[in-house]
Amino acid sequence: MKKLKAPAGCDEANFGELEFRVDNNGIIEVPDDAAEYFLGQGGFELVEEEKQPPVQLEGHQKMMHPDGTGASWGGKAYEPGADGAIEVPQAAVNDLKSHGFELV
Repeated sequence: MKKLKAPAGCDEANFGELEFRVDNNGIIEVPDDAAEYFLGQGGFELVEEEKQPPVQLEGHQKMMHPDGTGASWGGKAYEPGADGAIEVPQAAVNDLKSHGFELV
């Protein structure tokens, strides 16, 4: 299934015998083969799916330091990811807070 943004003023779309109602946000959800048809006809646009936040491991927290540095705790180094945050064991949180790290 794919989500498509309908052109302004469109309240429904038909594909063969199938009818799709456009929701209040101007979106229809259609099977892949219908999506190909609608994308090639009449101004429909593909809606990009929202990215789900990464799943954090149980017992871990994401933290960030204002200057973007990594940290070392329990003999292990934690380097910031692309978002500038580090993921550390829950037990490290209070120690790292005392060094200026904040929960993300």
